[in-house]
Amino acid sequence: MNLRPFLPMLGLLFAATALAQPSAEEVVRRSIAYHDPAGVWMTRAHHLTLIETRPGGKDRKTSLVLDYPTGGFSYRSEREGRVVEAASDGEHCSATLDGSADIPDDLRERYRLSCEGVQWWHAYYGYMHSLPMNLADPGVRLDPEVKTTTFAGREAYVVRVTYEEPGSDTWYFYFDPVTHALVGSRFYHDESANDGEYIVFEDEVAHDGIRLPKTMKWHVNADDRFLGADIIEAYAHDGS
Repeated sequence: MNLRPFLPMLGLLFAATALAQPSAEEVVRRSIAYHDPAGVWMTRAHHLTLIETRPGGKDRKTSLVLDYPTGGFSYRSEREGRVVEAASDGEHCSATLDGSADIPDDLRERYRLSCEGVQWWHAYYGYMHSLPMNLADPGVRLDPEVKTTTFAGREAYVVRVTYEEPGSDTWYFYFDPVTHALVGSRFYHDESANDGEYIVFEDEVAHDGIRLPKTMKWHVNADDRFLGADIIEAYAHDGS
């Protein structure tokens, strides 16, 4: 079969396909527009109540505030029959265990209630529950190539992300190719070792236009072992 007459048409088809594939910057921009259409995430104090499930353990109920205008953070969690509370204003921190600030060193370490530990909780919850809005933060490096893949049984765009901070993990974020909703993520400490975990995002919780992933299911990269789920039971923000 002589394909020569069809070559110009094939070239146009390949060109159109290439143009249809958005850049990483565009995918992230569309995803942020989907989850935070008014662009107000960083101007609000966000109140979340979570149910955290772990295989073989009791569910934990955690309430937290991510106050972006002030840089503040507060946290209350019921863990192993104890009430853990902590707060930070960005410079100072405080913590109590069962209402007492006199916390034995071993329990302070166990529940991360030192100032360094409180900062860790702030960074962890702030990072996970600010996705994908924080993918536009300074220091985020987006690999420009967007690939189409299958993640958790669904077709998705995948964007590779690294950070300017030395020693940071390598992340992959997965987006619905139609709505650009964030549907999952994966991180590696050492990608060549296939370590790290992946997180499947399911359902959504919405308030005043902001849409957040409702359920995050954590798994081990190496063997798909299920680690637990974090479920947003309630969400609201100031200024609505």
